[in-house]
Amino acid sequence: MTNTNTALENAKKNTESLVGNKEKSLRNVACLMTLPDISIPTGKKTVKKKELILHDGTSVTSNKLSGGALEWFPQESLSDFGTLRKQAYKVFEEKTVCVGGMHLVALNEIDPLILDMKRIEIDWDQAVLKMEEQFDGLLQGYAVANPDIETIIKDYSLPKGEFMSVFKFKVLPPLAVQPLFPEQEAEIAISATESLWEEISSEAKRQYKTSFAKGENVTQKAKTALSRIRDKLVSMSFLDDGIDIVVETFDSVMSRLPKTGKIEGGLFHELAHFVSQLGDEDRLKATAAGNTDDGLNISAFYKPLSQTVDLEQTVFEQADTTPFINQPTEAFDDIQISAFDIPVAMPQQSAQSEMEWQDF
Repeated sequence: MTNTNTALENAKKNTESLVGNKEKSLRNVACLMTLPDISIPTGKKTVKKKELILHDGTSVTSNKLSGGALEWFPQESLSDFGTLRKQAYKVFEEKTVCVGGMHLVALNEIDPLILDMKRIEIDWDQAVLKMEEQFDGLLQGYAVANPDIETIIKDYSLPKGEFMSVFKFKVLPPLAVQPLFPEQEAEIAISATESLWEEISSEAKRQYKTSFAKGENVTQKAKTALSRIRDKLVSMSFLDDGIDIVVETFDSVMSRLPKTGKIEGGLFHELAHFVSQLGDEDRLKATAAGNTDDGLNISAFYKPLSQTVDLEQTVFEQADTTPFINQPTEAFDDIQISAFDIPVAMPQQSAQSEMEWQDF
């Protein structure tokens, strides 16, 4: 608790100095953005039970029916949109920090962020045009391929225009950080700093679970994924001077890793130990506060592994209940407005799962 309080005090002093200095004011180094508005039709609808009863009293059965929900449109035809949505949210997550219902972005990251989003939007628009051209054929072919529910598919399918109107990809322009009362600027910065530590910790846990918990090596993609975490810290370093200390620790670790080939053996386990520590939010805060006793410990990179690392004692015994953005909603009303697909709990026994930033 002391580490957390010290880190918060440092953040408060730093942000108060930002407010008092017009050159370094938060509004001069960052802006606010809203989460991109992206929606995809589900291609599903809830079917009334009586309509699943045949004349002889038997029920209609199909792998396209589950719990009364009918997949009236081929789900595989919507997969490209799901991929693009994930790409967009991944880019957004890497360059922003959540502050309430908004997201703080460093001004020097705005142009790259908007450019990346525009590239994805172009791919999205092309996919929408393709879908509009193929809609009738896809639906007809799907109905024919499922003769047991062909009539139900036709009864519950949406008209083409209504279906296409659900597709949406919209990025609103950035907003200035300009609270009604000047002193609230410091509160925004403090909240953003807290969110930053939560997000870095949460991402490190996912990295560890997916790539380090059961493996014996990782590829160079592991360094790329960790570099993205580091880059996010660098972009938000204006929030707290202590962030630079965490970045320096990153650099000390990364500089010892090979530039080509797999990372394995002792270096792999040492890196796994470091990533596990990154998942401990209190360690991150302690490092930022200058507390070397309770902060990130990279001594494992300079001592025999057996003396410093016990992989059974990781920071993942506690569930991660602070996801960056809410889980996407799943409804059968033919609209799905989603956010990041991020798990909210961290089981001890890991299983291979999707990663939002990078698969190793």
